[in-house]
Amino acid sequence: MEDLIARLPSVLRANIVVNDWGGIEEIHVLTTLERTAKQVVRDVESALGAQWGIHVDHKRISVAQIRTDDIIKTRHFLTLREVTMDVDTIEGNARGTVELEPVDEQGVIYRGEWSGRYVPSQHIFVVANAAVQALNGLPELSGGLVLTEIRHIEISHRQVILAALSYMNPNGREELLLGTAVDPGDSAGTTAMALVDAVNRWMIRKDIERSDDPLLPLLLRRISGNPGADFDE
Repeated sequence: MEDLIARLPSVLRANIVVNDWGGIEEIHVLTTLERTAKQVVRDVESALGAQWGIHVDHKRISVAQIRTDDIIKTRHFLTLREVTMDVDTIEGNARGTVELEPVDEQGVIYRGEWSGRYVPSQHIFVVANAAVQALNGLPELSGGLVLTEIRHIEISHRQVILAALSYMNPNGREELLLGTAVDPGDSAGTTAMALVDAVNRWMIRKDIERSDDPLLPLLLRRISGNPGADFDE
């Protein structure tokens, strides 16, 4: 539901709070000023009703609006250009390659490659390691990414890949990057998508933190459900 709401016009981020029974208690939406709060609320009501037949009282939907004159809206900074995996069944080896393309830099491609012993039950790690190699080519990361975990889970009767990366930032602090992707059956390609999603989320967060608007990072923490002590700043 959060993904659906986030795709609505002017929406930057959405967070849904549910009770112990799974009922919707609150829906928090962060938007730009392109649409009025009343329009956003109606969009959310219509989207949930049309997609799943869910009817939510408009009083449960809160909208926070921000100026975005100097802020990059939530978007995919990187797209997955190509994923390949070649298996030599005779030698028992495998080679994976991943190519990434920034959405705002034409002609720029980040390519990663990994080769090693092929273990059928661990085949997704061939592509995962190649994806990490490609992601480490980004100037913003400077080779600081390490693959932490790949997990295949089932949620709402759908298969999902959860990817975790560890990043040591220039200040010597370790950051956890998480990404997800719904698996339509190509688990290797989906794994690469989940890793790219983790980095895209991180880059979006960094853009917001660098914004000149002092309220934006605080609003982001609040809508993510983690206001913390920093909200007093």
